Amino acid sequence: MIQKTIRQYLILTGLTKFGVGFISATYVTFLISKGLNLFEVNLVNFVFFTTMFIYEIPTGAFADVFGRKASFVVSCFLLGSSMFIYGASGSFWGFVLAEAIGAIGATFSSGAFQSWFVDKLNHYGYEGDRTHLFAKEQQVAQGSGIFGAVIGAAIADYSMLLPWIIGGAILLVTGVAASIWMKEEYFVRQEFSFRAGMESMKNITQASIHYGIRNKVIRFILVIGAVQYVAIQAPNMQWQPFFKQFLKSQLGLGILFAAMISGLMIGAALAPGLLKKIKDEKKSLIITQILIGLGIAGSVVWNVFP
Repeated sequence: MIQKTIRQYLILTGLTKFGVGFISATYVTFLISKGLNLFEVNLVNFVFFTTMFIYEIPTGAFADVFGRKASFVVSCFLLGSSMFIYGASGSFWGFVLAEAIGAIGATFSSGAFQSWFVDKLNHYGYEGDRTHLFAKEQQVAQGSGIFGAVIGAAIADYSMLLPWIIGGAILLVTGVAASIWMKEEYFVRQEFSFRAGMESMKNITQASIHYGIRNKVIRFILVIGAVQYVAIQAPNMQWQPFFKQFLKSQLGLGILFAAMISGLMIGAALAPGLLKKIKDEKKSLIITQILIGLGIAGSVVWNVFP
């Protein structure tokens, strides 16, 4: 059962990233093709992160109360639906609606899917090293994202709409597969009561906030994560129109995105070994941030494609 659980986890991970990957390389250029400028594109993305900020803890509490499986399945259907709405929309407010739904879907799976995997392994008494399992998860996720991005970008050269439709359909299929495959034999379901569920979610939310504030490590992770997001969000939203000046097709963006994701795959493979050699997580984090900063700056300072 342990191997079956690992296999199911990796397949569901791959399907999710494959579906999302269809629009990863053409997301901004799609919005621009619909008449939005870069400021409006960033406003749409602002809605995504604002919604995530608001719903992150409540949806996490939902997983604790109603189960990780329910949370992940809801996530798949919300993400798939948001992609359909994106494809059908042609206005700023339509994209805002789709982005908000997608953000809520993302928070439903944030942590819940990985927690299901860990709980499942614990339930079956798995005692092996889990570092390589999560490294393999990253490789599967990034590899699936590469295939999805390249295929989606190639399709976008013929129709900017199709990647959203196909990606959304894949996410709905993932939700159906998860509802069949994912089991929680260890999970004790509470008798359904909306009032009791909301009260429990409120208590868990309050406990989570207090724990985050008081715990030094959690507080540090939250701060460093927030600072990094502030630093990378502008390049994240502008790399597609920036590199489009050097490329003649959407497929070119897909190949470029695949190259970037390949870097992540290599990093995922090398990270465990490098961390053992450095033997200092803080130093590793500092080196990582410096390399990211140099990479972003170097991309635009020379302003030539190579």
